[in-house]
Amino acid sequence: MARSNNASTAGIVLVIVYGTLVLLPFAWIVSIAFKTQISILMGQVIFTPVWTNFEELLFGKSSKFLPSLKNSIVVSVISTGFVLAISSMAVFTLFRLRVGRWVQFFLFTWAMIFHILPPITFIGIWFVQLLSMGLFDTLAGLILAETVLHLPLALWLMYSFIHEIPEELLESGRLDGCRDADLFRQIVLPLMRPAMIAAGVLVFIFIWNDFIVAANLTSSNTQTVPVTISSYAQEYDIRFGEMAAGSVLSIIPALIFVLVGQKYIIRGLLSGSLK
Repeated sequence: MARSNNASTAGIVLVIVYGTLVLLPFAWIVSIAFKTQISILMGQVIFTPVWTNFEELLFGKSSKFLPSLKNSIVVSVISTGFVLAISSMAVFTLFRLRVGRWVQFFLFTWAMIFHILPPITFIGIWFVQLLSMGLFDTLAGLILAETVLHLPLALWLMYSFIHEIPEELLESGRLDGCRDADLFRQIVLPLMRPAMIAAGVLVFIFIWNDFIVAANLTSSNTQTVPVTISSYAQEYDIRFGEMAAGSVLSIIPALIFVLVGQKYIIRGLLSGSLK
């Protein structure tokens, strides 16, 4: 009993320490967002909160935060939708056609390798391709790049989940005269909803926070929030307060997605691991 209590206490202490390490940088950024530039440079711990940074960020004449916020929303939502649509249809096709294991192994091994490679590896060829297609510095080009970049993650999540759908359920649908499209729309999609929500939340967050791809394939008119926040750091002027305020505001959409879909994220990530 004593050992069990000691283990529980140690676990609680570790959780508290880990939570502190995770939340401390965020609390520091939040505090900077409410400081004046002088308070930041002086390193004041006790200060009077101000809204100046948020006002300048949202309503300043030279601020590009709101247009970049719109760009991030458009790119993240549309790219996530494309990823979910393509990955769900792809895994159903593989499952329905019963292709050989070596084909599945090849496809998903390649998807895993593609996902592991750093995005900067593909920037050069994507730049050339989008430039030749007239899609460089457009939201459409950025959407295509983000869709390709994050498709492997959704494929893995969907494929591990679709095997939990009983084959007998699909056979009964076929006996009732359902075509493959009907099976996919009426049976598979409702059952795959937890995996789709989990994949959607994760993909949305990755696209929302992406900096490397957006910084290299966009300019001032199409840049997203992470790129805009980085632009406040110039050679002779670093606007710490506005950078912190932008970081705080940029967390809100991703945080809402996580809070809404957290139970589906856990279920989707664990799908296929337990039988």
